[in-house]
Amino acid sequence: ADVVQNSPEGEKDIFLTRLRTMGEEARYIIHTISKILSEGAKKIALITSHPKIRHEIVRWLAGLNLFPARLQYKDGLANIIRREVKEARSIREIDEMLERRFLPGLKEALRNDLCPVEASSNIYKIARVLNEMSSVRDYMQDGLDLNTYKNIISYALEDVDDQEYINWPVDIMCLRWGDTIYGGTHVSIIPSFYQGNMPPELSSSPFFQDTSFLPANAPLFFTILFPQTETRVALAAYKLNEYILSSKDAVYLTYPALDESGSETYPSPFATIINYKELSPPAHLPIPYEPAEDRREHVAMHVKHELDRMMLDREERPEIIKDPEVKADISDRLKNATFSATSLEKYKACPYQYFMEKVLGLKPIRPKMPEVEYKDRGTIIHTALELFFKQDTQTLFAHIRGEIPFEVIEKKMTECIETAIKTHSDLIAEKDTALIEYFKARGIATCIEAIKKEKELIEEMGYPLIPKYTEWSFGMEGNQPLVLNLPHMREPANLNGKVDRIDVDETHNTFSITDYKTGETQSVIGKIEKGEHLQLPIYIEAVSKLLLNDKRPVGAFLFSLKRIEKKHGLGIEEYRKFYFPSINKKVFVEEKVWQNLIDTALRFAGEYIEKIRSLEFREDISSCKGMCDYKEACRYAKR
Repeated sequence: ADVVQNSPEGEKDIFLTRLRTMGEEARYIIHTISKILSEGAKKIALITSHPKIRHEIVRWLAGLNLFPARLQYKDGLANIIRREVKEARSIREIDEMLERRFLPGLKEALRNDLCPVEASSNIYKIARVLNEMSSVRDYMQDGLDLNTYKNIISYALEDVDDQEYINWPVDIMCLRWGDTIYGGTHVSIIPSFYQGNMPPELSSSPFFQDTSFLPANAPLFFTILFPQTETRVALAAYKLNEYILSSKDAVYLTYPALDESGSETYPSPFATIINYKELSPPAHLPIPYEPAEDRREHVAMHVKHELDRMMLDREERPEIIKDPEVKADISDRLKNATFSATSLEKYKACPYQYFMEKVLGLKPIRPKMPEVEYKDRGTIIHTALELFFKQDTQTLFAHIRGEIPFEVIEKKMTECIETAIKTHSDLIAEKDTALIEYFKARGIATCIEAIKKEKELIEEMGYPLIPKYTEWSFGMEGNQPLVLNLPHMREPANLNGKVDRIDVDETHNTFSITDYKTGETQSVIGKIEKGEHLQLPIYIEAVSKLLLNDKRPVGAFLFSLKRIEKKHGLGIEEYRKFYFPSINKKVFVEEKVWQNLIDTALRFAGEYIEKIRSLEFREDISSCKGMCDYKEACRYAKR
């Protein structure tokens, strides 16, 4: 701060402007850039990490009529490079010319958000060619003479359009907070200059703020990993001062009176150490681009959404769907929809998440990972266990009777994993080979441990329940659905699902259900009573009515492949000693309670379906945990 205040370069105009909303802030910045350009500024730096402001401004800048007037090299950049390479007298001279003269500018152009689309492909081609030249030279070493090197460069640049525009007279840099303004700028614009955003809001956890636990001679990188509060604030202040010093003419600071959550904001504490002038926005903020009807509607909608967000903490929050035609269309679609137990559980957890995923059909974008993803691991292991119980159940019982060694089971399980990986080859097509082998080894070990656990449970049974059905589905793949028709429902609804495994005791006409989970499992009885777990009760009802209506259910359990345990689920106390003597006693209830739990789950399922059909998709603020694939699109301010 002292440097900024006292250096000659610190004497410049610094303006602070307060806007009403973030949408109005973006419009004001666009208006300011338009005004600065009209006054003849040639270099502007916009410094913000806020994606919505960046998107709105870059979208406008990309449509400006600036680019047709930008400069081009008279003979084309590729021709200039060829000519200068031709005149070079040594390989070293060529390398220095490419690396110092041309490559830095080309790379900077590619990093610029405003690099015109029609130029970026050729800029990339030229940059790639120049970047590869040193690799070519190193590879050929002494076998590369000067003339050969010149010919390689000339030949590589032949397919580049020489008349492509490369430079433009107005340099507008869209930087993220923390980037450096190379070469300085005439004007800097820094939005969102409010408390909590600048400096960034600090963690409330003392572990990351208190470095007293570090030894006196702690390595330097420790202080970077665990910075003190003062250090973080000082670094933010240093960066702000750097931006001010890098600006030759003026700095524009703006902040909205309300942030995107609708909360009131205050200027950054840094404002107290800067000699700024308050600058009021125009009474009527004009739209600084051609006021096409769709653009006006876009801005109006943007501001309206922000006003909607301001109402989220009130009892009457805005509806998700307002258009009558859209409502009718979605209602018709949902009237004939088939619902799964897991999707209804998701609705209970967050109606808005259900709306995003199931109604709009939005899928989260996940980064590509070199290893097999968690959900894909579960799919492959499920398939392997399905194959084993379909083909080798008798082999398992032969081992239990002492007729064959367990090594036979291990071999069979290894074959099932290999088959499952081939079946789902699309899930591992772009994964690292070494990591696939690692997953395969882990998958085999997990499945073998699961079979060992199942063997122990079977050996404890007084009456054996034998695996008979695997991956049995209802309401999907052309199979009959479970029809839910309760008194409080206006119309019946179809339910679907896929049961991992059904074990049957033909002698006593009973069956049980096993559902495999790749992660941890939790107690389900309390969750059923709250309407949070519907899967096992719906599976019990579906198997009882559609598949084994002549047999009685005795239990439904979750098998954790992570813990290799069958600990949670739901069972009838009367049958525990015959079938499940070692399973947790707390999951067993009297038959009357069992039926009440089934009925409770079905009642909740009916209620959720009625709400879905009534288009009730408002956020459930009380249960929001913030861990959601759709949080960037969520309207809940405290997400």
